Amino acid sequence: SSSQLDSWAELMEEALTEQGRGDEVLRVLGARAAHHIGDAAFKAYCEKKLTALARNDTVRKSLIANAGFDKPVPLQECLRRLETLARMAPGLYCMDKTWGFGVIKNVDPFYGRVVVDFTRKPGHDMSMAYAAETLQFVGDAHLLARRHRDPAALAALVKDDAAEVVRMTLRSYGPLTSPRLQEILTG
Repeated sequence: SSSQLDSWAELMEEALTEQGRGDEVLRVLGARAAHHIGDAAFKAYCEKKLTALARNDTVRKSLIANAGFDKPVPLQECLRRLETLARMAPGLYCMDKTWGFGVIKNVDPFYGRVVVDFTRKPGHDMSMAYAAETLQFVGDAHLLARRHRDPAALAALVKDDAAEVVRMTLRSYGPLTSPRLQEILTG
């Protein structure tokens, strides 16, 4: 039953909390969130639990404060944003729907700010809350990350093996329509 599942999950949370394993507590809360969609009381419980785990960790408290728990945002989205904020670090590649590809330059939890060098807007300063909402991380193998690291090598690959560039684009973006593929490759 659902109440028995919650009881077991709470026992697991307590054990993980005692061991100081906050990331695992976050995962358990994430799993429980699927059974508590729209439950404001459970959302408040999660925020309280995570804040208690952060005790004297001002950075972690700042991340929690910027994850949207105090806003009308679904709990699973708050937890996703919290994970995004926890991963943010200088040097990581990211994408934004407005500014495109960028590299995180600075993360300042004290002031709740993130600075990103976007291709189209270097040194862009944004709130951590907005960054958690909009930024998506991009791996080292992503087409745009490779273009950023070594544009000459990518240009040579376009010239020598255009089919591989198309495959790389599909691996980076997933299934695409022909017009969208063309837009990405010519943009």
